[in-house]
Order: sequence, then C-alpha cells, then structure tokens
Amino acid sequence: MTYSISIEDNATPIINRMVEHLRSRKQLHAAMGYSAKNAIVEHAMEYKDERHETADRLGAPHSNFVGQAIERLSTQVPQSDEEKTTIRMDHPWWARAFGDVEITPSKQYLTIPLIDTAYNKLAPTVNGLFFWRNPKTGKSFLAEAINSPGTKGTLVLWYLLLKLVKQSQERERLPADQEIAAAAVDGATSYLETLIRIEQAKRAKAGTGGEDE
Repeated sequence: MTYSISIEDNATPIINRMVEHLRSRKQLHAAMGYSAKNAIVEHAMEYKDERHETADRLGAPHSNFVGQAIERLSTQVPQSDEEKTTIRMDHPWWARAFGDVEITPSKQYLTIPLIDTAYNKLAPTVNGLFFWRNPKTGKSFLAEAINSPGTKGTLVLWYLLLKLVKQSQERERLPADQEIAAAAVDGATSYLETLIRIEQAKRAKAGTGGEDE
C-alpha cells in the first residue's frame, strides 16, 4: 500500500510561485513525505490505544500488531523524485485503510482464537488440540479435551476454523486526506523557509565582502 503526494496538488499559489524557481523538487518532495509520514504515525498512535476489541473481549494481553505497523512505518524513508513523494506502508495492518480485505489461509484453515490462552499464539504450538466439528452448526474448531476425575470430560474450544475472513474498510486508520495534505504543505513550507534563510545568509555574507567580524 502506498500514499503519493505532489507539491502541485497541494500547495498554495504563493508556495507554487516559489517552487517554480527551484532547480530540483526532489528534496522538497522528500520534506513533504517525511512531514506527511509523521502525521500518519501520530494519528495511528492515537488509534492504537483505542482498538483492542478482540484482546479485551477475551481478556488477553494485547498483541502489539498495530504497534508493529507503526514502528515499521516510522523507519520507512519516503521515496521522492521530481514528480512526487511516496509513502510505502507494507505492514498488513494498513491494508484496511485502503479498502475491504479478504484473508485466506496459507494452508487449510484460518485459526480464530476463542479463549485468552489462544490469543496471539500459533495453533501448532499448542499440544493436545484436535479437530472437532459441531454436528448441529457444522462449524469446525480446534478443541482440547479436559478430563477431570468423576466427570465425562469437558471440551474446550480454542480456535474457530475458517476458510475465509472478510473485513470491511477502516479508512480511519489514516488521517483524512486533507490532514495528510496539510502536513505535507507544512513540510514544504519549512523546507522553503530553510532555503530562504540560507540564501539570505549568503547574500548578507556577500554584502560584507565575505569577511567575518
């Protein structure tokens, strides 16, 4: 998943007039990319603290799946050229920001945790589980038989087995397009202001003959 930004699509007329005098726009777009990326990271940090429904429902520790996505994005360097800057989001958590997602198993089934001890744990690492299909509903599970003295035994369902999981888009995983554009323009403005200060310093030095006081 990628998010691309161009100065021509977002800048104010004043900034555009300044950009026309640049020999290259690559560094400008890079500054825009870093600023926009930081805005996305900050937004996701706030989002992360609110979204732990599965873990909280099961009473399980949080998996830090969102945190991993944020950390990976934080280390990404936006790819910038003369035309645009592109922010690459290659962690799977970001996919739902761009559209609906369908998840299929790499082998036979997806394993959906049903109890706290199953959450954030790979099914093959759990000893004693076996395949069980509910004769009434037809649903399939990985289950564990608990045999206690004086009882007929208890069936504990660890994972629901599915062939497909559909998840609807969550555009709110990203800031609004306007917020990302505003952050990019802030990055462009800071970059241009830095260039102006450098140019002013050069002219001031030239006006004094290049001599230090």
